[in-house]
Amino acid sequence: GGLICPSYYYMALLSEKAGVYHAIAFFVPHSELLPDNPGKNEFMVYAVSIESLEYETGIDFFCNLPNEIEKKVEAVYNTLSDERRHMAHRRKLRKRPMVR
Repeated sequence: GGLICPSYYYMALLSEKAGVYHAIAFFVPHSELLPDNPGKNEFMVYAVSIESLEYETGIDFFCNLPNEIEKKVEAVYNTLSDERRHMAHRRKLRKRPMVR
């Protein structure tokens, strides 16, 4: 056997200040084509809603929050243009060889 490398990395971030919650997730392909030190704009192409990340990973993030807060923060980044941009970028990367 060889070295097993994940196809994607992900993170889910949640912040709270004075009762106001903000969340964002990132779903990043493990690819030779990624820049060594991506800037904010290069990295933001991988930003997705928590809801999208839960769909991709099968993990229920922030399940300990009250339901009304959880639903609100999980869908916040889920705008159509952001999701379309992310999915188009993923399709582009899938056509290229992944690091194995």
